[in-house]
Amino acid sequence: MPAAIDVLHPDTPKRILIVASNPSVSPQTGWPVGFWWAELTHPYWEFVERGYEVTIASPEGGELVPDGFSDPEDESGYSAHDLISLGFKKSPSHAALLENTTKLADVSVVAAPYVRGASVLGTLAVVGPTRMDYARVIPLVEATAREISRALSAIADE
Repeated sequence: MPAAIDVLHPDTPKRILIVASNPSVSPQTGWPVGFWWAELTHPYWEFVERGYEVTIASPEGGELVPDGFSDPEDESGYSAHDLISLGFKKSPSHAALLENTTKLADVSVVAAPYVRGASVLGTLAVVGPTRMDYARVIPLVEATAREISRALSAIADE
């Protein structure tokens, strides 16, 4: 994957945390399940192309295992069209990102919803170390979410 092309401030990079599921077994089917390739690789690609540093985390940390049907090389052919995931999988540096993911217990999330009218449209969040300055971050996240809500309401009123 190419280097980011639009980094505005290389000394203060933009950062994204992608959370993927650890391998498990479905309680309904008893089949092994894991993360879905496209749900991880496609956002990763978009963020990196826009200059973000991306960290991949998981609830338990450690190695991630993909769901078989999401694998572009799976014999079922279900995801054979997914060239982004295939490229990620075949790139040693990208595949290595899935070998030792950050454990979610090692990070903190401060989040606030943003709304339009009575509908919650999404959540704004800051992910950082467990030692972050909560007294400063919480009001900033809340104020930013309020501003996004105001902007969305103004657009809806037009």
